[in-house]
Amino acid sequence: MNTLLENISLRRLLEQSLAQAAIANPHRETNPVRTIEDWCAYVERFAHRMPWQTMDIGEDASFFRRIDQNIGYFYFLLDQPLDALRDKGYIYPSLQYEPRVAAWLKAYNTAWGEWLSSPESWNEDYYQLALSDPLFELASDRYESPDNWHSWNDFFARKLRSPFTFHLSPLSVLATARLLSRRSRPRRSPIGLTCWAIVPIVRILPEVRRSISCWMSLIIIASICPAMERYWNAPRFKASMPEEVRSSGMKRRPGIAMCNAA
Repeated sequence: MNTLLENISLRRLLEQSLAQAAIANPHRETNPVRTIEDWCAYVERFAHRMPWQTMDIGEDASFFRRIDQNIGYFYFLLDQPLDALRDKGYIYPSLQYEPRVAAWLKAYNTAWGEWLSSPESWNEDYYQLALSDPLFELASDRYESPDNWHSWNDFFARKLRSPFTFHLSPLSVLATARLLSRRSRPRRSPIGLTCWAIVPIVRILPEVRRSISCWMSLIIIASICPAMERYWNAPRFKASMPEEVRSSGMKRRPGIAMCNAA
């Protein structure tokens, strides 16, 4: 098996997932992918596009919403519940949790992330788009100089202008996009990420720091993190990348690795 879609069962599951997505959202303006051929063209295009460029959701949408909807749509197509996967023990019976697809998604996202770390992924026009959206708060003086941003990931993981801006430790201080090091916490569940992300937020906001209810919520979340992480990292949820996928050249052309089927 050189590519995932040469597997008949995976092709059939993808067809079913796309059909379910078409039922959930029948509007072609916001759900244009209907066939495997559509999907292959879509993922090939997505691999070298900025997070807001793959699908037009309207000129009135904010920059943040365009990013959110474009990325969300990618997973919407693979996150439809399928009867054929209900007894597999996945955390949710959708195609994105099928081990071979999950391994492909991991490699695809890694390759896309590498491209988003390249100079090609950032320019003055992109900066102006982010500056125009108040949700990014770039008009404030809390972040480092934009001259330090040479890629999308430089911008997205931007540093604070000063380590004392929010009364944090003078150690390496980043925006919330990079709260955790991959090396230090290599397999953290979403619940665990939530727990670790709340701690700096509680520290930096005086009004939150004084809130007893917030602290109680933090204690509850911290108490359930270990149990949820054990559940998340159960063997049945761990997807290993097949040798065929590793050797398929997916890192260079992530869209081709799953779609180069006859």
